[in-house]
Amino acid sequence: MMIALSALGCLGVLALTGIWPIRKSIDIFEGKRGMQAAAPSLLRRIRGWSFVGVWGLLVLYVGAFYGDWAKTGDMEGAASRAMERSRFVIELVMMIMASDQ
Repeated sequence: MMIALSALGCLGVLALTGIWPIRKSIDIFEGKRGMQAAAPSLLRRIRGWSFVGVWGLLVLYVGAFYGDWAKTGDMEGAASRAMERSRFVIELVMMIMASDQ
């Protein structure tokens, strides 16, 4: 029961923080389709896409932790494996953020 409540709480937080990335991705796709005279340029619309990538990566990272915990039933083991994956995730976040400049 604890894992289900924890996963639902985390899903709610990620859903609330995911509103801006989803809106940003919609703006990017709309910017690629049609440019009106008063619309900002496509490059200005694409700037900031890294937040969308970081949010998606965070969702995958947290989902992998909960999936590992649910599959093995060992929260301490899942936490230690998540810490091992964190270096890789941090390097990916740094690459994504560097590409936005």
